[in-house]
Amino acid sequence: MPELDRPHSHQIIAPLKVLGKVSVVRKKVVSDGKEHAFPLYEYTLIKSVAHALPSYTFSTFDVPRKVCDSLDASTRRFWWNPKKEKGSFLAWKSWDQLCLPKNKGGLGFRRAKDFNEALIAKLTWMIVSNRESLCMSALRSKYKVNSDWLGKDPCKNASQSWKAIERMKTLISKGACFLVGDGAMIDIWKDPWVPWLPNFTPSPKDSSTAPRPLVVACLINQATRSWNIGMLEALFNADLVEAILNIPIPSFPKPDRLVWIADPKGLFSIHDRLKIFLWRIGSDSLPTKLNIAKRLGSGDTLCPCCNLEEESIIHLFFKCHAAKALWYANSWGIHSDNLPVHSCSDIIKLLVDPPFPYTSVISTSKNSLQNQSTTIFALTLECIWNHRNKIVHEPSHGNFLTICKGLEHRVFEHWQMYEEPSQSRGNGTFHWIPPSCDAVKLNVDAAWKNGNATLAVVARDSSGSVIKAWARQLVTKGPATAEASAIKWALVLAKQESFLKVTVESDAKVCINALLGVPDEANWNISTLCTDIQHLALDFVNCVFVWTKREANMVAHELAKFVFNQGLPFSCNQSTLPTSVMEAWQRDVISLSLLV
Repeated sequence: MPELDRPHSHQIIAPLKVLGKVSVVRKKVVSDGKEHAFPLYEYTLIKSVAHALPSYTFSTFDVPRKVCDSLDASTRRFWWNPKKEKGSFLAWKSWDQLCLPKNKGGLGFRRAKDFNEALIAKLTWMIVSNRESLCMSALRSKYKVNSDWLGKDPCKNASQSWKAIERMKTLISKGACFLVGDGAMIDIWKDPWVPWLPNFTPSPKDSSTAPRPLVVACLINQATRSWNIGMLEALFNADLVEAILNIPIPSFPKPDRLVWIADPKGLFSIHDRLKIFLWRIGSDSLPTKLNIAKRLGSGDTLCPCCNLEEESIIHLFFKCHAAKALWYANSWGIHSDNLPVHSCSDIIKLLVDPPFPYTSVISTSKNSLQNQSTTIFALTLECIWNHRNKIVHEPSHGNFLTICKGLEHRVFEHWQMYEEPSQSRGNGTFHWIPPSCDAVKLNVDAAWKNGNATLAVVARDSSGSVIKAWARQLVTKGPATAEASAIKWALVLAKQESFLKVTVESDAKVCINALLGVPDEANWNISTLCTDIQHLALDFVNCVFVWTKREANMVAHELAKFVFNQGLPFSCNQSTLPTSVMEAWQRDVISLSLLV
């Protein structure tokens, strides 16, 4: 790994300053006559150029704060004043606010120093999690990285890069936790391995005496691949025993694996350009005449569309005559005076939780209606802003009827994107579909609340008849774990019943996606269960995993709900199904008869 002389490093990394690179692209954009595309171009260039250029250096060296501050200054200037490289400029929001995550009201820009530390931390993670590569192997060998490296003192005679890596150990320790495999490499008292604990490491029951060294494998009954409850109770208090019992043990031993516990994921989104525009409304950083006058201390504040009142954000988008006309002129006919908006935050609330549109729509499902309403409001706001800018900056600002028709066309284009797959095929409802004549379909579901779950499995043949149904209770930490446990239990039951060909159907998309992909890349809390499920699947002549919507999984859903309320293990055949489950099954039978 190349060395960097820290006292002069700012001179070596200075070419990373991105303003010069960005200027070239900026001039091309302006020369193409696309100035109206800002701030989308600004946002895209910052994300793809300013944040990308220093990635290699940032991931290898501890870059001085002076250089990082210079990069931040260049990026900040480009965001607020993309047409000039020098001179003063008006910043509507501080750089710290722009760097907040989007769910906190920012734009998700990166502070250079934070980005540098994050990439060094990623390198640290690759080393400690035994990432397989020649570079990682060389570093682990040179600096003697073992399973206890996170708790060791830093190496004194190391390179600058390695010292930067070691400084990240404290950060990594806050989120790193072992997934129990065979338990052979995990020290019970020193290593993090209980994900539900604040520091992931359990304390001994008797704190007055030093505990004897043990590995997690000592706590596992190897014959049954389950926790040795007697040993757990001897070593830990009742709360810790309960936490440990929630950790799944793989049925088939595999190496222990370090995972990062805080790993977020995510849904409905709109175009980046529109999101940036809506952010500027919500953060009150849109350059209306009133906002500019407030910043500069004086200036014309009259609305350019009506010349009657001050151009505040609320007036411009909801009270101005031009805005009212645009809201009402299209087929949804919204009276903007009746919308509950009195501040910028109210506008965002309107977008997040909108009233349904006042017209016929593509879908009648609640989610689709909400998406369609959000689309109407977001695109109408953008249309009003574009119309206002044409009045201010262009001598001819277009025909009003053409603007209205253009808005309606754009809204319907977006609505088409939110059609559900079933509707795009011309079928508005999901039905249960029988398996092939020589296979059994296992519909599974789980009901979960406050750590208690009920697993339900319903086996049906190609005619739709119920072969058998089962349900039982389980203590588990979350709904995803409960759903994965239900799938695993379904295969265990199928093996006991000597089914040869099975289709396992669940409405838990995260579990089915994990099973159709690589289990180790699944959410850490279901990774062990997914590996077990794939091992069990090999015991069948054919085993297929299928995701379906809740509507097609109602028999298993009703069974899980019924047994959750009853609180007892349950199994039955078709003739003894509970009433609610029987009704759901009969609906499936009727649907099948209509499809024939």
